[in-house]
Amino acid sequence: MKTSPAIPLLRNAFTLIELLVVIAIIGILIAVLTPALRSSVERAKRARVQADAKSIENAIRAYYQEYSKLPVADNEQGVADRNYLDANARSVLSRLTTNNPRRIIFLEVPGGATDGTFLDAWGTQFGVALDNNYDGRVSGTGGPMGTNSVFAPGAAFSAGPDRNMNTTANNIYSFQ
Repeated sequence: MKTSPAIPLLRNAFTLIELLVVIAIIGILIAVLTPALRSSVERAKRARVQADAKSIENAIRAYYQEYSKLPVADNEQGVADRNYLDANARSVLSRLTTNNPRRIIFLEVPGGATDGTFLDAWGTQFGVALDNNYDGRVSGTGGPMGTNSVFAPGAAFSAGPDRNMNTTANNIYSFQ
């Protein structure tokens, strides 16, 4: 009988140094990619908020075409242009959901809220500026609209990532 020489067993395993090198490479990749990922997430939020603000502007335009007036109380028709914030903005936006004379849905709010609550990506209520004097444009007279003017019956805006309506550098508008 013939015997074969002993073959040493080879182990298919990583050494500690190889594992540390792989972990270091993964750590470097995470450090490099995290800022880029945050930046792209922020851009995506801004784009979504811009689209939502444009939807509000289009809903105001459709309401105006349907009723020949803006979605505010009758005593606010024909007065100076105005910015609507917080509870006042919710009142305007609620008229764009189902709280209007014909119960037409001009604006679908995420979550189906009909009380006008419409939050941006940072959890702040959208604001609305309306052409209450019916001169064909919403005039920015300071505040959230800054000095911007837009030729439309209304415009919508978000406070942006800083969640402060009065710092207009970060505000996101429906018309930009």
